[in-house]
Amino acid sequence: MGPLGVLINNAGLYPNHPSLDMTETQWDDVFDTNLKGTFFCCQAFTQAAIRNNIRGSIVNLASTSAFSARPGAAHYAASKAGVVMLTKSLAQEFGAYGVRVNAVAPGLI
Repeated sequence: MGPLGVLINNAGLYPNHPSLDMTETQWDDVFDTNLKGTFFCCQAFTQAAIRNNIRGSIVNLASTSAFSARPGAAHYAASKAGVVMLTKSLAQEFGAYGVRVNAVAPGLI
């Protein structure tokens, strides 16, 4: 089938933890999946695209929670806001290598 040309970062955690009771582990679990995982998948995909001399496209799943908060989801909202800014930063960097980086921010469905 040849080298991959598209990456869709769709993995994510959406737990409910009130901020006053949230543990560091709960915070880290959400950020490790939603933001850190997105970053390292983008990095690996783009490195492979450069090695294989292909143009590619990355789509990151953010959320409307990146722009509006709700109780119990401070970690989720912050991680998805991070995905939005990460996407903008990577689009500027990776575009020079022929890799487009975009995000979609669906609401509750």
